[in-house]
Amino acid sequence: KTLSYSVLEEPFFSLIGTQHTQIRGIEFEESRGMGVYLRDTYAVEIDACRFSNLGSLGVAVGYGIKPFERLQHEGTGEALDNSIGDLHQHLYSHPTFDQKGGEQNVIRHCHFSHLGAGGVSLSGGDRSKLTKGNNRIEDCIFFDLNRLERSYRPAIALYGVGNTVKNCEISDLPSMAILIHGNEHKIEYNYIHKVAQEVDDQGAIYIGRDPSERHNLIQYNLLANIPKTLRTSGIYHDDASSGTKVFGNIFVNAGERSAFIGGGSDNWYVNNLFVGAGRWAVRVDNRLENWLKNLNVYRSGHLFYDRLVGVNYLISPYRESYPELALQFSRNGKPTGNVFQDNRFYNCKYILKGKRKWLAWDQSNKEGFLPDFRRDFQIMNLKDLQVVLGTKALEQQIPIDNIGPQ
Repeated sequence: KTLSYSVLEEPFFSLIGTQHTQIRGIEFEESRGMGVYLRDTYAVEIDACRFSNLGSLGVAVGYGIKPFERLQHEGTGEALDNSIGDLHQHLYSHPTFDQKGGEQNVIRHCHFSHLGAGGVSLSGGDRSKLTKGNNRIEDCIFFDLNRLERSYRPAIALYGVGNTVKNCEISDLPSMAILIHGNEHKIEYNYIHKVAQEVDDQGAIYIGRDPSERHNLIQYNLLANIPKTLRTSGIYHDDASSGTKVFGNIFVNAGERSAFIGGGSDNWYVNNLFVGAGRWAVRVDNRLENWLKNLNVYRSGHLFYDRLVGVNYLISPYRESYPELALQFSRNGKPTGNVFQDNRFYNCKYILKGKRKWLAWDQSNKEGFLPDFRRDFQIMNLKDLQVVLGTKALEQQIPIDNIGPQ
């Protein structure tokens, strides 16, 4: 056996203001920091690279935040290159912070494993102006990414506006697979399994606490084998998260509740396939009418009010893009406008926890039994699931063979 000791804390590559550059076929391993850092870049490609045994994450696109002097849930920090630092805590207080993630950058055919604190932090686009970054992660594999930091360091953290995660496989994580902040991101054709294995109150795909984050699209993903021993979900719309479209996904034994809407509105679930839900296939609540109401979240100086006003939700471009936001305060905390139609439920003990008046529950949703569905699906690989679920997926017009790395 060999012992490697590294003192390198800076990224191997730091590209700032760079255009039309390719990083291809390189193995990044054995450092205390991250692999590659990008800021204000245009059309940079990271292709067929391997990131392993790093102290931090593999790739960061956009500014981080200088670490705070003391531990705190949120606060104001200083923009910092070549580091993540307390980015998440800063964004909690400053959700329109422009990380300068650049445009048209792509990370494809890469392998991320045995990292210290997540896989990729991807920003791009401007939330104040709703301009898109069009940055992409495609055909990548992520597993075992949290040796040092176990929670809120996902395989992929999405920030900004208009970025894409496509055809990736994400597995073997203690916490979430994809963390979403921002607008109009697209998450599609990904295979996500064996995640949220240690941390409570998590979703494999998670978005929360900002009702101005709208029109994110989650489609044609397979979420499977997520433990139900904790308060886990396949897709988790936390604390009034609203306006997400969830279309054509397959949930197989995907947590305690496959889909969870925590008091939000205008979420849209159409043409999804739920199989073997842990306790409930769908859970929805009205927390803005009870325990969150006590926080005065829709009054000046409080969380949701400040976030809506922070993006100028009543004027352009938010007014044209999301006219339903004008109704936010008149709803008095009631979850409205959530649509459920053309979904199928097989081998689920309970279909819904919550009141149907909180959803536009269409009678096109159907229940049934899947006789060829094997109960030992914890050991199933992607090909096994494609075979067992293939007929039902085709009935739902879900292109299951296109899911996962291609």
